[in-house]
Order: sequence, then structure tokens, then C-alpha cells
Amino acid sequence: MAMLSSKLIALVEDHWDPLTTQVIQLIRKDPEIVHLGQLPETVLREWGRRILKNLGHWLVESSEAEMRRYYEDVGRNWHREGVPLHETVRGAHILRARLVDFVRQQGINQSTIEVYAEEELEYRVDSFFDCLVYSMVKGCETAPRGAAATPIR
Repeated sequence: MAMLSSKLIALVEDHWDPLTTQVIQLIRKDPEIVHLGQLPETVLREWGRRILKNLGHWLVESSEAEMRRYYEDVGRNWHREGVPLHETVRGAHILRARLVDFVRQQGINQSTIEVYAEEELEYRVDSFFDCLVYSMVKGCETAPRGAAATPIR
């Protein structure tokens, strides 16, 4: 991975907390994401932390099998908590969009190389989120039937 992409990844990892806070606020303000927004702050914060603080790990070091296992578990757990599938997907889209917006905001006077690094990172992030969403959906769909009967409190 290019050195500049590594710098952008490190910047995201360093700012995981305020980014996660913004994502949680966006989720809770979205009228179409009722159930996901009702998950406890600790659950949503851990989800954001696990993705953003460990972005380099997910993009460089982890295997696709590791990603799938972890995010299938997240999907199953959210399903058990009563989060509908469409809200799970929308939450992931919000997180991805906030991450990409943050990266884009970092380069005001960018050189051609910096623009390339940003595009390279965005491509890798898109691929990661494709796998994440697929895995969360699979986790939701493979959760035991009736597991989502308990409403979120």
C-alpha cells in the first residue's frame, strides 16, 4: 500500500472516536433507522471503533475469512437485538460515507500523488465495506428464526 494511503489510514485510526460519535449521531437522527439507533451507545461505539481504529488491520492484514466471520457475528447479534436488515445495511453505508468524507476533507491543496492515494484508499474502503455488508447480511439471514422477537430496550 502506498505510503500516503498509510498516512490517511493512520489519520482515520487516530480520529476513530469523533468519527464514531458523528456516525452514531447520524444514525440516531435518521428517521428510517429506528431500531439500530436504539442500540446502546456502547454497542454502536464498539462497532465504529472496531472498524475505524483498526482500519489498517482490516485493509492490509486481515483475511477475507476473518472479516466475514466477525461481521457475520455482528449481523447475527444485531438481528437478535431486533435490528432489521435494511437498517443494518444503512448503518454501514452511513459509516462508510462518513469515513470517505473525512478522508476527502484532509486534502485541500492536493498534489496528483495525494489525489491518487485518496482514490486508492477509497477503492480499498469500498471493497472492505462490500465484504462487511455482505457478511452482516449473511449473519442476519442465518440467525435463528424468532431470535429477533425481543425488542430493543
